[in-house]
Amino acid sequence: WEMTQNFGYNRLDDGTCEVYHHGERFEGFFPVRFLFQLHSQYVIWATKRYISSEEFGTEDLEDDAEVVRQNVPMYAFKE
Repeated sequence: WEMTQNFGYNRLDDGTCEVYHHGERFEGFFPVRFLFQLHSQYVIWATKRYISSEEFGTEDLEDDAEVVRQNVPMYAFKE
């Protein structure tokens, strides 16, 4: 299969950062595309959970943040 992904970020006027990730093109077997769509939904969910965690962006909790990042589903389950 062949696919093209586009991802990056934009710095907004108010100082916040907008992150984007989307598929631009896919050629191949349909089930593969479906799996990538499922995976992208997981990545969106896991990223939101990680960025919203207390550990993210807190220098004192940097080691804890790495543990959360490595296994977001387990972290979410323990909450």
